[in-house]
Amino acid sequence: MMSLHSGSLDPAREISPAPYHKIVLDGLYSDKAIADRGKNDHVFRSWELPLTRHFLKPHVVEWAAKEGRHPLRILDLGCGTGEGYELLAEIERFAANRGIEYHGLDLNEAMIAEGRYIRQDLPEVHFHLGDMRCDIPWDSVSSGFDVVFCSFGSLSHLNREDMKQLLIHLVSRNSRPFLFVGDWLGEYSYEWQDYWGKSPWRDYCMSYFEFPHRRNGHIAPIRKCPAGKHFPMQFWSRKNLVNLVKEVAAGTSAKLVLRECFDRSILVGRHMDTGEYNRNARPLRRWVNHLFNPAVRTPLENLYFRYSHEEGFHGQNVFFAVLEIAWNYLVGRFQKVLEPGSSAPSWAPNICPPWNEKLAGTIISIEEALFAMSAADLTSSRECLMEPLLAYGLRAIEGCLQEGTGYGHGFLSVIEVGCD
Repeated sequence: MMSLHSGSLDPAREISPAPYHKIVLDGLYSDKAIADRGKNDHVFRSWELPLTRHFLKPHVVEWAAKEGRHPLRILDLGCGTGEGYELLAEIERFAANRGIEYHGLDLNEAMIAEGRYIRQDLPEVHFHLGDMRCDIPWDSVSSGFDVVFCSFGSLSHLNREDMKQLLIHLVSRNSRPFLFVGDWLGEYSYEWQDYWGKSPWRDYCMSYFEFPHRRNGHIAPIRKCPAGKHFPMQFWSRKNLVNLVKEVAAGTSAKLVLRECFDRSILVGRHMDTGEYNRNARPLRRWVNHLFNPAVRTPLENLYFRYSHEEGFHGQNVFFAVLEIAWNYLVGRFQKVLEPGSSAPSWAPNICPPWNEKLAGTIISIEEALFAMSAADLTSSRECLMEPLLAYGLRAIEGCLQEGTGYGHGFLSVIEVGCD
């Protein structure tokens, strides 16, 4: 295995796998979805995975269609238990046309063990234990990787300089053009509004896995992170990524093209439930998890979103104000049908201006489905049919309005790397 260029890393800064170890042993990273707890909750399975797949699909399908008969060679950095394999293998035409040779790299032994157990019957899946900064498994492939991939924020464990040196190393060492799929924490997610304007290298905590202390309704948020579950993470925006790509291109002989960026989980990031970094955040992930759960009825009044404006952040304020109106309008329409005796908050909108054709069409389609179910007297199937429809509608609103600027829990990008 080959290391990054000499002197590129801070030898005093160790990336510790310890915070994840107990979480894996507690079963919170298992492949069994738990209603509203753990890595694989309903929001992860029915919101985050589909949106990520939708974003990646056109890029990966196009890349897979390029000349070449060998399986598409995937390197998944910070692979965890191998969710990246599941994400990519389910993209239509991709696996069918060429197949996959998947290599997952992670620093955590428990993660690697869980991944090998889950995917033990898949000969095309290979796991490697190591640090993404210095243990890239180059010896496992003969001519480099076709796609270098990361999912669900793993790259945010690297500070900006480490991220730059990793890209330079990949560009210099990989022997073929490739797609780089980045996934970081978004700098301007509402769930950590307290951090806006501060250093993007910030303390982070996984208190969202502390299920017994999860907030109900308007109970005061958790303010103290449990010991052993916090560590520094790098938060990213499109502006910062554009500058990084320019620096890497200037330092290598390769051509780098930033194809597209995407914001994921704008209002359903995991820290919306804790209030750890924004005292005004409502626990929307919890209640969206309820919408997807056919075993429970969701109190719809808990789904309204009230944005707290932040002085000095005009672009963010405008974006979240628009999202607030669209989100609350749809919640209000469902509440009127499903809970006719209740009333929406006085500040919730009665109309939803059609800011763009795609959003207007999405809302109209969802309303038509809602009214059709109501006319067919399917309200008795509220938990199984109508509440999931609302969840998918809210997901569609996020997908319509996202701008790929770093306003979500997840900030994704696709970078094309080709040697001149």
